[in-house]
Amino acid sequence: MTQMVGSRAQKFPEKYTLNDINYTDFTSKYKANMQAQEGVYRNDTLELFGTVHYTSLQQNKLEFITNHLLYDKNNSMVQTDTNYTIYYQFGKVQGNTLVYDMKNGKIRSQNVQAQYDVQ
Repeated sequence: MTQMVGSRAQKFPEKYTLNDINYTDFTSKYKANMQAQEGVYRNDTLELFGTVHYTSLQQNKLEFITNHLLYDKNNSMVQTDTNYTIYYQFGKVQGNTLVYDMKNGKIRSQNVQAQYDVQ
């Protein structure tokens, strides 16, 4: 099941546009929730704008915030070309590009700064 909710939505022949979007994908093995001020959904691809909050609903509980996000549902890929901050079990990571391969659990990034909480 996929759930896509917004405060305002428009349907066009080739896409949907939503304001204050809250998108949850339960259809694949890699479940996730994404929220943003604006979203465009077309051909199983979701593009989000504004303050974007991504949360993995998997065991790893990965969360990050950015200003632009592209989610390719068919390939289980999430990417941003803007600054981001990841909040994870061990602390936080900041960088300026991110590609998250949900299938393999791998993250690629550039210009990374990490802050770890050591116990």
